[in-house]
Amino acid sequence: MHAGDVIAILESRDLAAQHAEAAAALQEAEASASTTVKGNVPLTNAQDQKSITDARAALENARKTYERRQTLFAEGGISQKELEASKLTMTNAENDLRLAEASTTLHRGVTNPGDIRVAQSKTRQARDRLANLDAQLSYTIVRAPFAGTITDQFQYQGDLANPSAKMVTIADTSRLIAKMQISEQIASTLKAGDTVKVLPDDLPGQTFAGTISLVGRGVDAVSRSVEVWVAVANPTGLLRPNGVARVIISAQPVNNAVIVPSPAVTLDATTAKSGMVMVVDAQSVAHEVHVTVGIRSADRTQITSGLRGGETVVTEGNYGLPDGTKVSIAKPGTTEQ
Repeated sequence: MHAGDVIAILESRDLAAQHAEAAAALQEAEASASTTVKGNVPLTNAQDQKSITDARAALENARKTYERRQTLFAEGGISQKELEASKLTMTNAENDLRLAEASTTLHRGVTNPGDIRVAQSKTRQARDRLANLDAQLSYTIVRAPFAGTITDQFQYQGDLANPSAKMVTIADTSRLIAKMQISEQIASTLKAGDTVKVLPDDLPGQTFAGTISLVGRGVDAVSRSVEVWVAVANPTGLLRPNGVARVIISAQPVNNAVIVPSPAVTLDATTAKSGMVMVVDAQSVAHEVHVTVGIRSADRTQITSGLRGGETVVTEGNYGLPDGTKVSIAKPGTTEQ
């Protein structure tokens, strides 16, 4: 799967209902805040608007009456007194309009600032609750955090989802990490970036190149070993997560090294650098030879001094074998009686 692909969808009907309720509450809070900011009460606003409309109509009527009476006065139809009375009526209508407009402005400005802040605070609270529910709803859709393969599934459709329970395991198999415990002595010679060979047990005959990515800084108190990580490219997906493999590390390359089977060396102590090897001469007589060992593994041991190379050594029954004992050399595929 790719990063962002949906893995599972959790049941969320209760959250969806809370989300719808929160959305309605936000709309109500916004409407209340708008009414509080714009004016006192709707009835007062309507009355103020009616007053302005009536004052404008009265002024228009008074102006037209005054204009008609000006014409009549010019023709001698009315007296100067009647003309002046008409002008006074028009002036009073103008004053009434200005008063209505001023009253409306005052009414809109008398809203308590504290009421406005309260209304705005309720709006923010409603908006924050809706955002919180949006976030919770987004968590009900579980998506892949990165590209990979589902290697384990722990929950199935209909199961009760628990925050502490695993749902699936996703592994990025394009690059794997091989973890191992290495002796403290060998680990001290390793560093990040060293190349190694990885031989999976389930893919006999196949070898994968790896690189050391981590050499632990701590030592196990019981085994005296150090944890080492090896990064292995796996573009074809042949390697399986949690598989078992052998790792070959060229920790201390030595030219023309003398190597003997590890069972042929009897060490003076478990952690000693010296020991004894039984070497068989041309007359099939075993002789005790003291040696110094170098690099060791479960199968092979390097001899740094005591042997020249090419000698025949005893690999079975050498412990406690007296010096000068005549032995017989077993041929491959035969069993000593």
